[in-house]
Amino acid sequence: MVSFYSSRHRPFIKQVHSLALTTILALTEAISAFFGIVNRKEINTEYGLS
Repeated sequence: MVSFYSSRHRPFIKQVHSLALTTILALTEAISAFFGIVNRKEINTEYGLS
């Protein structure tokens, strides 16, 4: 099935895959940045460095 699709719709599939990868990467970066900020705030308040 995968080979059938890749032989028939390769450019479209590549476009979708690159778009999905870009979106996932952007979301991952945003989420990790958000949690990094939250974790830093928690760590700072734990040690009284607000």
